[in-house]
Amino acid sequence: MADAEVQLRVLSAGDRELKELKLKTDDQGTGVFDFPLPEQLTGRLQDDGDARIVLQANVTDIANQKQSRSVSRIVTAQPLKIEVIPETGALVQDIANRVYLFVSYPDGQPAAQARVMVSDRDQELITGSLGVAAYEFTPRSQSMSLTVKARDANDNVGRRTVTLECGQGTDDFIVRTDKAVYNGGETMRVSVLGGGGQPLFLDFIKDGQTVLTEVVPVKQGAGEYQFDLPADLFGTIEMVAYRYHTAGIPVRKSRVLYV
Repeated sequence: MADAEVQLRVLSAGDRELKELKLKTDDQGTGVFDFPLPEQLTGRLQDDGDARIVLQANVTDIANQKQSRSVSRIVTAQPLKIEVIPETGALVQDIANRVYLFVSYPDGQPAAQARVMVSDRDQELITGSLGVAAYEFTPRSQSMSLTVKARDANDNVGRRTVTLECGQGTDDFIVRTDKAVYNGGETMRVSVLGGGGQPLFLDFIKDGQTVLTEVVPVKQGAGEYQFDLPADLFGTIEMVAYRYHTAGIPVRKSRVLYV
């Protein structure tokens, strides 16, 4: 809409108004504006400590027709965002755990080929095309603190310190499949690491219904098992792995597979 009047409001958390601007669109229906952000904005837990602003635009054209639209945008002091994700959600003490590091930009785009350093290791990691790097380490205590620093090719830097906790004691475990995507009828290979010798039960659930159950024998803290998936199995499958604590309480882990 050319020559339209635009009233723009900039709001922070709690709908506190930061700025109000007025402008007119050009012959192409475009209006350009800029404004300084406050030196301090309140971060939000749901945005991982970053702040968020809302832009509200009310547009009135020459025929006095009105349209409104709102968009929100993240305001961050970290050009790169870092997520630290243990493969089973919590660490398993005295077992080699795989930890995934996801590096992204504030708009959610993955930071490919970013260089990542972790405080407990000397070797640098490089993220792949999805912004993910992974490494293994063995925790010796119930909890540990890690500092992760990432840098991309344009020298954007992100830094994060996290505390990772170990899980449920000597009956905790790690379960791994050889792949995340399978064909119906294909052979799945499962490996288990963890304390104790209790067998591991696997339930495969689709649309809330258990379609397959398998049992993985465990001896001296490790187990290997392979079996064929049903030929007619397809779609998104939740694999729920569990074994029973010595007190009779089940210890559970789950992950999503695609068939």
